[in-house]
Amino acid sequence: MHPQAIQLVTTQLALYSFPMKTITVMRHAKSSWNHPSQTDHERPLNDRGRHDAPMMSQRLAERGYQPDGILVSTSQRTRETLDLMLPALQCDPANALFSDAIYEAPLSALLDTICATSDTVSHLLLIGHNPGVSLLCNALVPGSVQDMPTSAVTHYDVDGTNWSNFSQAGFQLVFHDFPKNQPATK
Repeated sequence: MHPQAIQLVTTQLALYSFPMKTITVMRHAKSSWNHPSQTDHERPLNDRGRHDAPMMSQRLAERGYQPDGILVSTSQRTRETLDLMLPALQCDPANALFSDAIYEAPLSALLDTICATSDTVSHLLLIGHNPGVSLLCNALVPGSVQDMPTSAVTHYDVDGTNWSNFSQAGFQLVFHDFPKNQPATK
């Protein structure tokens, strides 16, 4: 094949492909147990959670991460976590999808929810609960995360260009961070 023809085909393919996908998995910020009459779903964040969520979003922003798709459990604590993260991440709140399927979800439900994401989304942020988020992280890269404490974030590059094949993709752990992980001092 002529070199110009190869260049033309390569250029045309690039126009129709989606960029590589990335996913940030987050466990909601620390919640309050002060009101025993509230259901688990209704529990709000406590003071530590209201401190840690913006701190973790700032750490993501410092790395240049700006999700263009967000999947969030419908619980009060995940909603509050997202609200506290949006300013630093400069994300459009309209890009958030609140799903009951993420609340107390088994791994299979999390995978199904991710696989249903539009391919126009390049960087997906999922805010959910343990044990599901820990199971998800270890399904992506076995042994990559021992535990997902509250407000922990784990970011992966996804070897794929569409979410529908997420379960079969390859993954590379980029970083794992949590509030008590102190940045190195110079």
